[in-house]
Amino acid sequence: MEFSVIGVFCYNGGTLSFRFRLDSSIDIVTRKVCDKWPNLGLRSFSMCFFRDAKENLIETDGDLRSLACYYYGMKIATVEIKVNVGMSSMSSCSGTSTSSSLGSSSCLIGGEVVAHKPYKSDFWWRNFDGGVGQRFALGALEFRCKLIKYSIVSGYKYELIKNDDFRVTTVCQKKNELNCQWCIHSWESCGYFEIKKINLTHTCSFAVKEYDHPPLTSYLVKTHILDFARDKPDLTFGDINALYTQLFPLVVGVVNIENDSNWYWFLDMFKKAFGYEWRYTFFSDRHYGLLVNIPIVFPNSYHSFCLWHMENNLKTCLSKSCGMTKVLITLFKKCTYAVTREKFEEHMAEFKEIGGDAISNFLNRAPYEYWANAYFCGARYSEMCSSLAECFNS
Repeated sequence: MEFSVIGVFCYNGGTLSFRFRLDSSIDIVTRKVCDKWPNLGLRSFSMCFFRDAKENLIETDGDLRSLACYYYGMKIATVEIKVNVGMSSMSSCSGTSTSSSLGSSSCLIGGEVVAHKPYKSDFWWRNFDGGVGQRFALGALEFRCKLIKYSIVSGYKYELIKNDDFRVTTVCQKKNELNCQWCIHSWESCGYFEIKKINLTHTCSFAVKEYDHPPLTSYLVKTHILDFARDKPDLTFGDINALYTQLFPLVVGVVNIENDSNWYWFLDMFKKAFGYEWRYTFFSDRHYGLLVNIPIVFPNSYHSFCLWHMENNLKTCLSKSCGMTKVLITLFKKCTYAVTREKFEEHMAEFKEIGGDAISNFLNRAPYEYWANAYFCGARYSEMCSSLAECFNS
């Protein structure tokens, strides 16, 4: 079965139409768009389509595949894709690299697309390409691990209807709501754990990647490192670092101490690698080196304090004999999540009244615009903690 859709690309009053499928890559699409409109090869641009009054960016191979699957399932032959100048994380000026969160990367040099080595996560889309009869040597554990990876890359969420050591049945999370037909049923038979029934076509909606997908756990990362490190006694930290960057587009810095100068160096290297045109949102534990250097290196960025670290700092500020710790923590969370300034001030008044001087001292070191929803100006995409990064420390 061939999943395909005709994309109608629109830019500056002109159009370009061609068919793309599951095996189409963002590099090929970018090349065709640049061939049609050569001036784009010297400018930054993005590609997006509109659904449910929302603009959905197309930046990775996974985005293309998800788009093709959805429109094929809905029996819609064409999709209009708008090309915008100056909005993409794909920077097309000479020598500047294009990077995406879950796909291959490329750069445009003199209008030519030069492909970089894809991340290993890009191949997670193909975890179930074997179809009916595909076997998993490690049984249900391996199947569930591949399912998590597939969900991370595709953006679609799933539910486990049956889940034990001998059989696993999973359906789309929107099965009941929208009668989505996506499903995989597998069980152990004759000593093999294999797929017995599979339908990878989502008929619910286009997937929107969020951070509350099945967690990218330290166990998942550990399994990849162990597979890579097995039978390699001379493995160095540099090799592990290289593996990380094959799995996910991370920035990893190795320094002898966490101090002001080393944080400046790290942020400066980050800026050189990813550019400074974007207004980044940083999450941190309020380390002094970040408090000082983020405004210097990225003066137009946003800095959010991690809620988990702030809660621990609040507990430290309170006396051990204070019998209102739990109440104050609850009030602090209400202040943090309040969506309007009126509601924030309402909770804050109670927070200060109960906490007294200890709370006043705590707030003196935590300006509202760094942690409170009502005052924070950046985009946090529902994230309030730095747990996405902390999972690599566990």
